Amino acid sequence: MYLEVGLYRITLGLCGMIVVLLT
Repeated sequence: MYLEVGLYRITLGLCGMIVVLLT
């Protein structure tokens, strides 16, 4: 459970960073 939640949050974080860099 914790592993899946961690990966989910990391994925959201990476996507957010990419969006900020592209914007």
